[in-house]
Amino acid sequence: MLPYYINEFVVFSFLGWIYESIFCTIRKHHWQNRGFLFGPVCPIYGSCVVLGDLFFRMLSERTGMARAAVPLWGVFLAGTLGSALIEYVTSYVLEKRFHAMWWDYSHLPLNLHGRISLFTSLGFGAAGVLIFHFVLPVSERILTDFPDWLNLLLSYLFIAVLAGDYALTEASLSDLLTQIQSLQAQLDAEMETRYELFERKGEQLSEMRATAAQKLNSGIQGLTSMKHEFRNSPGKFLSAVQRNVLQNISRFHSAEQNTIANSLLARLKEKRQKQDKKTS
Repeated sequence: MLPYYINEFVVFSFLGWIYESIFCTIRKHHWQNRGFLFGPVCPIYGSCVVLGDLFFRMLSERTGMARAAVPLWGVFLAGTLGSALIEYVTSYVLEKRFHAMWWDYSHLPLNLHGRISLFTSLGFGAAGVLIFHFVLPVSERILTDFPDWLNLLLSYLFIAVLAGDYALTEASLSDLLTQIQSLQAQLDAEMETRYELFERKGEQLSEMRATAAQKLNSGIQGLTSMKHEFRNSPGKFLSAVQRNVLQNISRFHSAEQNTIANSLLARLKEKRQKQDKKTS
């Protein structure tokens, strides 16, 4: 059964990627390759479906009730609570590891730390009803019709591709964060130097301190030539994987990192618009 669940995970990760990409593309009016990984998968969707499938199979075995006989409210409740738990844990782990959040619900009412919100969890609960009553039976019928050797071969292939994708994304994102943190450190050092200079001069200390602190927090003023080159030529520094990751991150851990990231995104957007004009 393990190859079956691996293949099921990949199938629904791919379907989740299709949904996320279409939804975000419509909302932002340009193509969005959504997800943490570079490839066409959103693992959180596959994880939710596989865990839900395992849960209802176990429930069916213990109660003797067929999975199709589970009431809609039961599937809805399990989908709502389960998706909220998985979404919160995933967001927490990613932020701790990469100091960034891939989604942020802080603008929605009834949210918890911006990681989950009542309305999105209810939406995932409703989606769970559709998946478990309509989509999952079809995918299960297709996958179980495959010969065992094909299921096994596909699972090995998917594992290899996903492992390679994860390694590529991990390395690219770590390098991107290193570059952003390096820029942040240089900017902080430059602003601190300016602040000390203002303080030594002793001219209107209170106003100068406030000005220096504002510059330090803004993360824009007094950039070095390296920073200018980094901002004006993001393609020179960022790989395709890094550009994809940067566009999918909702916000970074610190305000300074958000400032640099937003500056890069603005340059990438401007570059994309110029390319669109040339092709049109």
